[in-house]
Amino acid sequence: MAIPMACICEIIALTSPRDACRLSAVSNLFKEIADSDLVWNRFLPPDIDDVLARAAADLPRFASRKQLYFSLCNHPILIDGGRTSFWLARSSGRKCYMLSPRSLMIAWGENQSYWRWGAAPRGSRFPEVAELISVCWFDIRGRIDIRSLSPPLASYSAHLVFRFTEDSFGFRNLPVEVTVGPVDGEAAVRTDFLNSDGMEGRSHPVERRDGWLETRLGGFSEEEDHCDGVEMEMELRVSQVRELNWKGGLIVQGIEIRPAEA
Repeated sequence: MAIPMACICEIIALTSPRDACRLSAVSNLFKEIADSDLVWNRFLPPDIDDVLARAAADLPRFASRKQLYFSLCNHPILIDGGRTSFWLARSSGRKCYMLSPRSLMIAWGENQSYWRWGAAPRGSRFPEVAELISVCWFDIRGRIDIRSLSPPLASYSAHLVFRFTEDSFGFRNLPVEVTVGPVDGEAAVRTDFLNSDGMEGRSHPVERRDGWLETRLGGFSEEEDHCDGVEMEMELRVSQVRELNWKGGLIVQGIEIRPAEA
């Protein structure tokens, strides 16, 4: 007795995008089912059409939901007026974001004596970046509503994406405080270094494939997984407001929020 196609479709949809791609190579029948919109709609976030409606520019027409899936994995799009970059984790279809400098709360960010806004260097997600000229009070914050993420939230973490100019100063071996926690709530404060050159036993920023550096600000806790759709903004922060030495030469691309598998 043959298994109904609807049952095969349901079974494949309960696997993963990788498994679906493998199954499509088994036979023409499996390819037809594994490549179907019914399957790939299950791999896409439930609110994907609402997210796409926020795109900052017109999107191409996609022949299938599978094509849309892999386009969003390989080619992040700008949403919310170009202030946020959005894409999908390739292995899971979970949502990933990068908050642009313009969407961040940067202390003294609008004062041209302290920060410069200019065209982004190659490899940036946004047309504009923020370059620190010189400040004593260093404080950058971003916010994201946990409802915009894909459960389980506990696997998400936030990362500052940045690079130094050739004449940067003041950050070498300077501890900064990093936190991820509810707005107006308590959050564990951790010490990190944006430039720990020459210091043994200290964490170092990681060089990304796009040539930028990133440092982990923190992760989301299991408690956020039990909010059941309740609005909750999380604040992502990196700061140094205790040691008020002058520091400069830091270029900020944004803050990235992604699951562990991304």
